[in-house]
Amino acid sequence: MFETMNPANEKILQRYAFQSEAEVDACIDESACAAEAWAVNDWAVREQCMQRLAVELTTHREPLASQITLEMGKPYTQALAEVDKCIECCQFFAQHVQTWLQPTEIQLNDQTKAIQCFEPVGVIFAIMPWNFPLWQIMRCLVPTLLVGNALLLSPAACTQGTAEQLESLVNSAGFPKGLFQCLRISDAEAHRIIAHPKIEGVTLTGSQKAGAAVAASAGAAIKKTVLELGGSDPYLVLEDADIEHAAQVCVQARLMNAGQVCIAAKRFIVHAKVLKAFMACVQHLSAAYQMGDPMAHTTQLGPLARSDLRAHLHQQVQSSVAQGARCLMGGQLPEGPGFFYPVTLLTDVKLGMPAYHEELFGPVICCLEAQDEQAAIRIANDTCFGLTAAVFSRDTARVMQQIVPALKVGSCGVNQAVHSYFEVPFGGVKRSGYGRELGRLGCYEFLNVKAIFTE
Repeated sequence: MFETMNPANEKILQRYAFQSEAEVDACIDESACAAEAWAVNDWAVREQCMQRLAVELTTHREPLASQITLEMGKPYTQALAEVDKCIECCQFFAQHVQTWLQPTEIQLNDQTKAIQCFEPVGVIFAIMPWNFPLWQIMRCLVPTLLVGNALLLSPAACTQGTAEQLESLVNSAGFPKGLFQCLRISDAEAHRIIAHPKIEGVTLTGSQKAGAAVAASAGAAIKKTVLELGGSDPYLVLEDADIEHAAQVCVQARLMNAGQVCIAAKRFIVHAKVLKAFMACVQHLSAAYQMGDPMAHTTQLGPLARSDLRAHLHQQVQSSVAQGARCLMGGQLPEGPGFFYPVTLLTDVKLGMPAYHEELFGPVICCLEAQDEQAAIRIANDTCFGLTAAVFSRDTARVMQQIVPALKVGSCGVNQAVHSYFEVPFGGVKRSGYGRELGRLGCYEFLNVKAIFTE
């Protein structure tokens, strides 16, 4: 048995019973049967189902947003934006995937040519997090179903209700029964599912620890994986940056969703000559953020999703301060119910501190001083992560030629924050994971690329 809780007031929302092994196996069998029939279905049927899902999401936009807010504390206005992004994702992929999957012919010599074609592989197992409880699912569900596969989902336990609402909408959109199923399982059960012979691939968004465990299980079973494991994303503010613009973008990129974003701006690496001016802007902007009831339209900062997440974040802050970081704002647990954590601003962050090395998943701004551009690049790369980065400078051409290529990340913004766009492949390097989601390349991850030789 497990339960979901409103992180704004700590009230229980719903209790759920775990499925038995027999029930899970029945779900896998049903998905495998659905996948077999779906793989040979006419493309028009797939497209129509996905367009109908967009309509279902539009019709249920507000209830879905409310569920997201109730289960993980995201401000309601941001939850609405999350639903809207999912609607656009359905529409975009429905319009493009068929073109991307067209066979291509390669002439090898006078007698032989090859045809490169794409075939679905079957049932994909997805293990998804709580911070974007709808978008994280949709960005693997949409391309997975459109290319002809089935998807079996293990959502984060604290956002089970959102996932089950989505399952109901997928069924209402006319997708075959069993093609997408939402499970109620423990972490241990996930490893048994990975090893199941009817599971063909695994995609996970989560922590390094979870990614390593899933990769080990998948490797033992020789199953392909796509892993997105978070980051400690550096935002470099160079000497010639537009300071006010850089500060505004950095603060927004750090504090959206209470900082619980894998691609949030987690480390501000600032040239020493502009550090004072930049920090003044950052402090002014950060102080204006309104923390409170996430259902209120004026709230910009809701609670963290769980009590253990807040406790871990606070420990990271306290440990960094104990090692010499200065706390200019926040850093104290507020009184009253809910898992709220105030905007916290740390400066003088140095090597050895949690704020330097670890991913801080919450509204904590960490500022690091760099004496020059080469030092900024070195600090930016001095992490086991490699998900995203951003650079702020008025000399865009030089940044594109000299700075961006030196940053070891999967995505990089120039004078803007990085977002996950459904048109563009998304993923990281180093311990931020491997493989790509979204875009044309993301559609190919769980396909068999078959070569056919003929005259």
